[in-house]
Amino acid sequence: MKTRTLTLIILLFGMSLHGQDPAHYLPDTVWLKSGKLIPCKIASVDSTQNAITIKYYNENGILAFEPIPFDLIRTFVKGPEINLYDAIAEEKKPLLPDLPKYVKAYLGLGFGVPLSAGLSFTVILKNDWGGSLSCKHTCFDKGLGSGAVPGDQFDEFSLCAVREFPSKTTKNVRFGLEAGPSLVLYEKVERTWRASSWFGGTYYKKETSEHTTMGLSLRAKLGIPVARGFGFEIAAYANINMCRSHAGIEFYINLGRVRDKPKSKTHKN
Repeated sequence: MKTRTLTLIILLFGMSLHGQDPAHYLPDTVWLKSGKLIPCKIASVDSTQNAITIKYYNENGILAFEPIPFDLIRTFVKGPEINLYDAIAEEKKPLLPDLPKYVKAYLGLGFGVPLSAGLSFTVILKNDWGGSLSCKHTCFDKGLGSGAVPGDQFDEFSLCAVREFPSKTTKNVRFGLEAGPSLVLYEKVERTWRASSWFGGTYYKKETSEHTTMGLSLRAKLGIPVARGFGFEIAAYANINMCRSHAGIEFYINLGRVRDKPKSKTHKN
């Protein structure tokens, strides 16, 4: 009973003293006669030299090896086997959970011609199939400047299937196709007229009508993943619907995981 209690006290002290650094992943504990507790990994026990060799993190945070004579040791407890490299890598993981290996997921922000602005979220699986959810606002103004003739407004919300075709020669280029249904909100200009301002200029007023319909969203893109978390995208798109079908070109900046996660190397303890 006394031995079990002593062992429990050693483990609890070792965890509380070193629970905030990677050393707490070293499950063995050595208790010196001086009263010092050393959370460590017992590398070897050498009966010929009457010493054990331990590896531990010293006061400078550096992994060190040190032989300790038996006559300095009050007792020691050997914990379960553990892969030191994997334990330290676990300690350094980001606060947010990591995505499964080889899955790409990124947020896109872009603009295009005709005048448009868009936002999208895309997920691509290991087999290069995936999906995207996007929204886009397009303005068909008939001129530029303060006297521009007001044009039609077009809002599109799309859910598309995505198929990507990575280049076989380089990881820096990726082609893709998207297609899927879209909800279209269309504000059509029924009539415009010109009026004079107080400053002697002219401006246009408009009367509109609103329409809601379903459409088909199509998109062909060329992706350039500059880094694992950042890339560009150039695309030609079209929306086919009963209100006003149209096509254009757009430029996107993608943020997230735009490249595959590299294969991890195997490390041995």
